[in-house]
Amino acid sequence: MRSFFQVLIFTFALSAVAHANIFDKGPMITKGQYIGGGVLGTIIGFGTGHIVQNRWEEIGWVFTAAELAGFSLMVTSWAIGPGSARDALGITGYLIWSGFKVWEIVDIWGEPLWDHTIIHDSRRAMSSMPTGAVAGISLRW
Repeated sequence: MRSFFQVLIFTFALSAVAHANIFDKGPMITKGQYIGGGVLGTIIGFGTGHIVQNRWEEIGWVFTAAELAGFSLMVTSWAIGPGSARDALGITGYLIWSGFKVWEIVDIWGEPLWDHTIIHDSRRAMSSMPTGAVAGISLRW
């Protein structure tokens, strides 16, 4: 039973550490930034939607670099000429580009909503925490 509580406390501590800086991320994005960034990231890609949502330094640069690498492989394969090397290079470039494109679309539409839910739930939980003594137990921050 003791180990169960140790695991529970350890899990809670890891969760607290993981979300310790959630309020330091700055202001949440506006609805216009969310929609504009989502549309731009879905249609154009290459991290442009993350720029609109002010999240390029956080994760957008990954999509810029990876999609450019995949697109560069596709363009290089077109320049090589016919052959199996061209086909392999083109397919590899397409798989890299399309994989990161799908991930970018999921991230651009989903991550801001997830952050909003975490912040909203955390603020609500903090506002309802007991701060005075109840039955001889007190909680102080």
